[in-house]
Amino acid sequence: MQSSPKPLVAARSGKAGSALLLGVVNLALLGGVAYLTLIRSNKSMDSTKVNVDEYAAADAGGKVAALGRLQPKSGVVNIFGPPGDRVDALNFSLGSTVKKGDVLFAFSGELERRLAIDTLKAQKAEANKVREAAGKSKVAKRNEIDAEIRKGEAELGAQLAALNAKVEASKLQQARAAAELSRLETIRRNGVSVAEMDFLQIKTLADQAEIELRALEEQKVLAKVQAEAAKAAALAKVATFEAEADRALALIPYESLNAAEAAAEAKLASATIRAPFDGKIVKVAAKPGDTVASFPLLQVADTSAMVVVAEVYESDVPRLRKALADAKASIAVEVNARNITGDGKALKGTVTQADIAPIIAKNTVFALDPRGDSDRRVIEVEVKLDAAGSKAAADFIGLQVRVEFAIPGAGKP
Repeated sequence: MQSSPKPLVAARSGKAGSALLLGVVNLALLGGVAYLTLIRSNKSMDSTKVNVDEYAAADAGGKVAALGRLQPKSGVVNIFGPPGDRVDALNFSLGSTVKKGDVLFAFSGELERRLAIDTLKAQKAEANKVREAAGKSKVAKRNEIDAEIRKGEAELGAQLAALNAKVEASKLQQARAAAELSRLETIRRNGVSVAEMDFLQIKTLADQAEIELRALEEQKVLAKVQAEAAKAAALAKVATFEAEADRALALIPYESLNAAEAAAEAKLASATIRAPFDGKIVKVAAKPGDTVASFPLLQVADTSAMVVVAEVYESDVPRLRKALADAKASIAVEVNARNITGDGKALKGTVTQADIAPIIAKNTVFALDPRGDSDRRVIEVEVKLDAAGSKAAADFIGLQVRVEFAIPGAGKP
């Protein structure tokens, strides 16, 4: 019973030893971390000093140094597709050269858009046929009514001619009756006996001739009135028919069909993705079967004219502006591009006053050394590469480079 405490004491002693050993290890680790931190801090200070020395050396040599990136002068253009459509085929591959206007994609919705246009064209063709038929019917009806009017006028002329003939006959009969009546009256006044029956008969003939003459004149007036009424009725028929034809034509949605066709063609054109300029496909983000969303399907760039966008320290920019005070002045630029040329030779370029941006911003190009300055206030300066430099840099879009601007006259005693 008394021997049981011994193991307990031994166990406690072992735990105390383990804790002590762990504490020693932790102290050693903390010491190592502190040492490494001190060394890193010293190296960072040394790195800053190296960077300062590099720029001081560049300054002493009459140069301004900066970091930059290669890019096409016109930039890299994102190409989007019709949202919600599906990519059926790509008419190019990465690195392909395209011409302005080349169709870059085939989309599944293209067939539907073309069918919509064909449908509207068919509807327009049908509408045109209806319009043509209505127009022909209108002309035919007008010709028919015009023929009726001419026929009525001809009949009126014939009727009036017959009535005029009767009028002349009645006038002649009236004149003969009047002459005979005057002769009998003269004989009677001379004392010659004239039978009353003969006298009355001649007088009756004269009266009848006068009555017929008035009746014929009234028939002529009536015939003219009837002819005018018939003509007016015919013209009214023309107006009614033309109004009905115009109403029928107005019901044909011809203008809306034209507008719908124009809209459908515009929709097809906007959904047909073409190359915006002569250039090269530099990135492809879509493949057949993909559904078009808000992201770009590809990127295209004109690599025939390459530039370097250099990020110059804001404190160095006044020197550049002073050197480029003359609007026609330019500064020679050397671009360190070992990754491109492979022989350490620099690319050549120039910069003018117009190539210096007026905006100060935070740098977007960072030194490859993680200990370097990562927060700088810079101004972008666009350096135009010469033909040889553009050709060499065409396949290195986005490459980070070091740029040196040669300041004329600087660094001389």
